[in-house]
Amino acid sequence: MPTWGWFVIAVGNVYIAVLVSSRSCRGGSHTPPDLHPASTWRHLDDATRDEVTCLLDRGRTTEAIKLLVTRDGIGVRHAKATVEYGRSIAAISLLRDSTGMTRREAKDAVDQL
Repeated sequence: MPTWGWFVIAVGNVYIAVLVSSRSCRGGSHTPPDLHPASTWRHLDDATRDEVTCLLDRGRTTEAIKLLVTRDGIGVRHAKATVEYGRSIAAISLLRDSTGMTRREAKDAVDQL
């Protein structure tokens, strides 16, 4: 193989190494990809879930996300998705309690919002 061929292979290897290392450093979340916001919400202890719900009731979404990040050690994106899931659960419960809708009807109504 000519010298330039080895040069191209070396440059390609460096490019791949840089690409892999940049992707592993990005994101900052150590949350496993198979962990869903619904399962995270269900596994929160009652005190944390109540505190997040209270913050959401007062319109303090950012503080609720920060609470999950600091207390449970999950990534920001996952915490945001978990908070949004908790908000939709609260909306569905409120709609069911106030109107007498079934769970499916209330979920469909909240999903349309």
